[in-house]
Amino acid sequence: MGWPKALLPLGNHTFLNKIIADYRRLGCQPVIAVAGVHFSAIRDSLADSGVLLLRNPAPDRGPFSSLQIAVKSLPPPCQGVFVHPVDHPAVSSKSLRQILSAWTGEAQQVIKPTFEGRGGHPVLLGQDWIKKIERAPISSNLRLVLRGSSAAVQLVPVTDEMILLNVNHPADLDKISPHA
Repeated sequence: MGWPKALLPLGNHTFLNKIIADYRRLGCQPVIAVAGVHFSAIRDSLADSGVLLLRNPAPDRGPFSSLQIAVKSLPPPCQGVFVHPVDHPAVSSKSLRQILSAWTGEAQQVIKPTFEGRGGHPVLLGQDWIKKIERAPISSNLRLVLRGSSAAVQLVPVTDEMILLNVNHPADLDKISPHA
């Protein structure tokens, strides 16, 4: 993409600032972001935002390493955590509210949005998953950690196809611009 995804524009915001604003409106606290290679630029863009920005010293290990850093910083007792990749910036506030509304606070619960039967992001995880993510090998990923937990996964149908769109190519920016 030629630029850090977190700092790409979406309407009047960057990807990351739009996601942060959505979670602030939901009342989620704390809001945590993890950055690697572009840490300084992202930190500068978040000045006075109140977001806890953490550095991933080894981003080449992949996104799961950033997730592990984030969950290790959660204050106890954390009841649950949204996992929202920055490359899914156009998820609607309505979808986030639907996900949160489905959550009962059970420690084993996993809430996963679906659009036309396909699972997407973000997911909402109960507190038991926090320790499982922390203890997982660095070579793991969220899908592997959740594998075998189908009884705990609650699929929440939404009308928002943006839960599926992982922005990886310039053409994807055209797809999300109407959702800014």
